[in-house]
Amino acid sequence: MNNKDKAVYDWLLQNQELQRLPLFCFLQDELYAAAVVPVPDTAYTVEHLDGSRVGKYTFVLKLQVPLSQTHDQLNLAAMAAMRGWQDWIEQQQRARSYPDFGPRCCGYELVNLANMPQIAATAADGSRAVLSFPAAITYMEEM
Repeated sequence: MNNKDKAVYDWLLQNQELQRLPLFCFLQDELYAAAVVPVPDTAYTVEHLDGSRVGKYTFVLKLQVPLSQTHDQLNLAAMAAMRGWQDWIEQQQRARSYPDFGPRCCGYELVNLANMPQIAATAADGSRAVLSFPAAITYMEEM
């Protein structure tokens, strides 16, 4: 992992519910498996004359949950859990709590890139689904 990947992973582990994130970049094929997956993006969105630049680290949080095909509350509970993760992301922005990208990085902003989690995949037998949502950290990197 590069240092930004590790910084994001370690920062996510500060959330009690996210401490079960077993893998970076890979979602195991089992119930309640979770993962953080970085998303390719433009490396730097703006470069200034002084050499500083605005970077963006985009990632997706994924969780594999049981999927119900009845009118029980299972699907609602899974969505509520993922919305809790989104709420935590928003709380970190309000608290100005960000991953530590090193001494040259400052001016962070953290945003959810979706207003709700989505179903990213379902098992062929209909018993499981992968819920996910993207988020991004924008930062200034001084040279």
